[in-house]
Amino acid sequence: MRDTMRRLPQNEHQSRFWNFSIQAVILASAILAGCNGSATGPTAQLGAVTNLTAFSASATAIGLSWTSSPDSSSTDLAQYKINAWANSVLQATVYASKTDRGTVVGNLLGNYVYQLDVTAMAAPGSQKFSNSTTVSIQWAPAKRFVGPYSLQELASNNGAGSGLVFLDQGTGQPQVRSAAFRAVYQQVLDVILDSTSSGGLVLRSADLNPLLVGTTPRHTRFSTVVTDSDVLNIGQNQPPARATYTVDTVLIDTAPVTIGKIFYAISSDSNYVRILVPQSGGSLFAGAAPNRAVNLQLSYQLLPNTPFVKRSGN
Repeated sequence: MRDTMRRLPQNEHQSRFWNFSIQAVILASAILAGCNGSATGPTAQLGAVTNLTAFSASATAIGLSWTSSPDSSSTDLAQYKINAWANSVLQATVYASKTDRGTVVGNLLGNYVYQLDVTAMAAPGSQKFSNSTTVSIQWAPAKRFVGPYSLQELASNNGAGSGLVFLDQGTGQPQVRSAAFRAVYQQVLDVILDSTSSGGLVLRSADLNPLLVGTTPRHTRFSTVVTDSDVLNIGQNQPPARATYTVDTVLIDTAPVTIGKIFYAISSDSNYVRILVPQSGGSLFAGAAPNRAVNLQLSYQLLPNTPFVKRSGN
């Protein structure tokens, strides 16, 4: 009994020693963690870009534009990262500086619909911000034909009334053809330039050509949506809905204008087309009736049934 009682003070001393040692280790670890900054990670995400839009820069390139991240002035934002995906496979990655408002993603493949992701990237070692959420848009590259391709109205008294083949299979280019007397041309035309009884000027589906000579013409449908622009590479974030492609004639302003027009069409082969009529000198046409002429530029979607652009997931 005496031996047991003599050992109690020693055991109590050891217990106090070990409790103190454990507390010291915990305190030292906390101090070290606070010194090296590793106690906590970034507390917020960078703000994502907004107003992401796209356009077909060429048959193998897509242009993007956006409104900068709200944190673009912060040193914690390093750059923007853009990934291009096709069939869930990463096809290309490009980077844009924090001051850029857009970029072009090139070396893509035609006849594919791409998803393009834009992410604001945090600077390495940032303790305040992590990368932003990703903003996405879908787009398919399209052939660009800036020509210009000049059409003359059908009522021309010099026999130059003409129409346009969106994509000639032999040349791989748009072709301006006579709309009057050659049946071989009439059957390949997509649109014609015509006039109305009131003196207006219109683009019509080729199957409405009043001078048809026993042939089977092509039918083009236009969207009721029209965009003001003098260039084809205007960014878009949503295409005209397919339900809007309900008309076979679109009016070209004969009054003075300050900007050109983009018309949207679907060909007989279900290819989507954007048709730009740029303004020149405040007018969408040149000359006087019945010999007025209109210059056209085209963006032609090679993949049938593929709208130019839509929000990812829509």
